[in-house]
Amino acid sequence: MPKIVGLVFLLIFFGGCAAYKIDERVPDNTHNQISERMSLVGSWHGMQLTKEGGTKEWLIQNDIFGAYSIIYKITEKSGKINISKEFGVWGVSGGIYFMITRAWMYGDSFEEEDPRDPFNYTAYKILKSSIEKMTYQSLKSGNTYFVRKVSKSFSI
Repeated sequence: MPKIVGLVFLLIFFGGCAAYKIDERVPDNTHNQISERMSLVGSWHGMQLTKEGGTKEWLIQNDIFGAYSIIYKITEKSGKINISKEFGVWGVSGGIYFMITRAWMYGDSFEEEDPRDPFNYTAYKILKSSIEKMTYQSLKSGNTYFVRKVSKSFSI
């Protein structure tokens, strides 16, 4: 009798597990993923007016290996210019463009970032994208940004 009860228990237990099978296969959209990623490789330039009446300009350089750098140039209304540089890792998946900041440079001062700090992880929803321009929106702030692809020799 105990053998029959044990057998019934095992059939119920493992039979119930079968109802929750997960399909481990991933849809084959490799071509789309490659073209989405390759379209973001290169140099991208953006510019916005600041609330204070100045301008914020940035130049993103996404390399093919997943590293990025951004030069920020903020020109205050008074004409004072502040320049900083950000370095990290970038990627794109399913229409989400993301960056992980690893370091900043302010003038000659280089500061590594703590990878445990959630502030260093940023994700953007790509709203419109082509090989020439992109509009993306921060999932944290809701701010929308527009950039155009520029030549590698472009500088700000």
